[in-house]
Amino acid sequence: MSKAGTAREEAWYLLEVAAITGFLISQPVLDIFGRSPETFISRGADRSQVIAFAIAVAAVPALAVWAITFAARLAGRSRRRITHVAALGVLAGLLAARLGYDALGSARVAAAALGVIASICMVMLYARTTWARTYLRVASAAPLAFATIFLVASPTADLVLGGTVKAADVEVPDAAPSILFIVLDQFPTASLLDGEGHIDADLFPSFARLAETSTWYRNNTTVAPWTNLAVPAIVTGTLPVADDTAATASNFPRSIFTLLGGSYDLNVSGTGGTDLPCDTLRFRTG
Repeated sequence: MSKAGTAREEAWYLLEVAAITGFLISQPVLDIFGRSPETFISRGADRSQVIAFAIAVAAVPALAVWAITFAARLAGRSRRRITHVAALGVLAGLLAARLGYDALGSARVAAAALGVIASICMVMLYARTTWARTYLRVASAAPLAFATIFLVASPTADLVLGGTVKAADVEVPDAAPSILFIVLDQFPTASLLDGEGHIDADLFPSFARLAETSTWYRNNTTVAPWTNLAVPAIVTGTLPVADDTAATASNFPRSIFTLLGGSYDLNVSGTGGTDLPCDTLRFRTG
């Protein structure tokens, strides 16, 4: 076979592998991360990093499988084809097993049996029919489709499509005081109390001293049970409107960051997955 024929054959092999890895790996991974924009926010990921993540998840699995099986080309064309068909069978079996496990729950044996059957069927159909190969080549667009959905239609898409938010023009006195704003996630006030509604000075002496010179509210409560909903409510003063709204400045244009950002130097950081709508990549002060 000529070099052009070999390249064309390998291109078809790559597309066929991409069809299955798209449903086996790309779709579930992009779906999970697409519904969890806070994962990227808490790590300070910018637009280019989110896009790179989508491209990697869509392309790397197929390229990895293809690269591994391509080594069989050294043993001849027939060995290369056998290796490719075997790889498709394994991938199809894994996909069927995962889908079966999702549908059947704890019936792992049944899910595994379904995977074996699907693997055998894939090998037989690919070897004996042309429509199976055609279907795989058409379905190779799946990873691209999943990546596109992730980038434009998922909650995480706000990190890619969100616009720039400017700070409000707020007059602040020349002798404006410094502001220290701390949010302690998963640290309920009840953990500090001594059973009589007071800060336990023996266990938390620093908090007790702070309470003596401060105004604090022992009956405070949150408006939402999840960080990505509760923290934006704190910094914006508005109730959560949707569970899948990413905590970015473009989604929360009115917050303590946009109100003070034009007059204060903001030094904002978060650890442990804290979700603050102060997306510095799309937020300019002044």
